[in-house]
Amino acid sequence: MYNFLRKQIPELAERDLIKFAEKWNIKKNLKRNEISSLSENIYFIKMGAIKIFTEIEGRQVILEFGYKGLCVFNLPSFFSKSASEYYFESIRDSELIGISKKNYCDFIESNRVFSNFWQKSIEQLLINFVEREVDILTHSPKIRYERLLKRKPELFQNIPKKHIANYLGLSAETLSRLSKS
Repeated sequence: MYNFLRKQIPELAERDLIKFAEKWNIKKNLKRNEISSLSENIYFIKMGAIKIFTEIEGRQVILEFGYKGLCVFNLPSFFSKSASEYYFESIRDSELIGISKKNYCDFIESNRVFSNFWQKSIEQLLINFVEREVDILTHSPKIRYERLLKRKPELFQNIPKKHIANYLGLSAETLSRLSKS
């Protein structure tokens, strides 16, 4: 567990991390229901892939992905301490390192290295959200696909295309056609 986070945050001391984190093994297709519940954990993905989605009129709308080297969490619930309507589902068998909100707050206060890492991570997360929202609201399917491919080429290596199509607001057939052109 420590070696994985050490790659993400080279200055991190093992003794500091061991006090705050725990390992989770999640089987493929396991859905963690977040509806009407608080999610107060941050998960660093050591291996595998996770999708974060909501359901609108009986269909899934994928909001984000997590895969090796990234972290996932229920952002609205985590920061506002209120319930949200999001699900996490493993796309593949996954190994996660979880940190509870209380441990996260303690760790941020006691560890400058982790605090700096976390600030940079949140900044990048917010940039990603804004870019995706602009893409969905203003760009054609072809431009959305091209911009995502440029911004996150590793997504196409870690996530099945049917999920990427959903994330882009496209049908699987449209994504297939775009990827061939």
